[in-house]
Amino acid sequence: MRVIGYVRDAPGPDSGDPVFVQSERIRRWVAHNRCQLVAVCQDTLSGDTIDRRDGYRALLGIVSAGHVDTVLIPDLAVLSADLMVQEVLLHDLRVRGVNVISTDEGDLPALSEPATDPSRMLIRDVLTKQDVYRTQFSEVAVPTSEDVSDRDVLIELIPFAEEVTSARAS
Repeated sequence: MRVIGYVRDAPGPDSGDPVFVQSERIRRWVAHNRCQLVAVCQDTLSGDTIDRRDGYRALLGIVSAGHVDTVLIPDLAVLSADLMVQEVLLHDLRVRGVNVISTDEGDLPALSEPATDPSRMLIRDVLTKQDVYRTQFSEVAVPTSEDVSDRDVLIELIPFAEEVTSARAS
């Protein structure tokens, strides 16, 4: 199994393990399970407040190139502290055709298919329905503001039925 690891310094006061510790957890898991570690992508905190996630972008590029079949994370909090963001990222990775594994066994129920947590079930259902919608209607072009602003709009005012009746009576 070809594995890519992802580690991240999480913002906030309770930021969890540093990226070095997270990387070591990934390396130990890979060695124990006799997998091939292709790369470890990491996102570290920068001086600005924007979370650019360049490491995650690199991970997506490697996944899209087809060089790995599994993404290995130290725990789900590395993706995000927010459950909804976790599910969006997990859904995107699954759609790209890779498995997601956590070195933390406590994350197994959250990563299982089908989900056992009602919140995760709802989010996954919405994401799946959105994919179905996009598949059915992706060929319909979305009008841009330029398309709409250059058009003449014809508006016809239709009188209310009582006004028509009273106008005929007089």
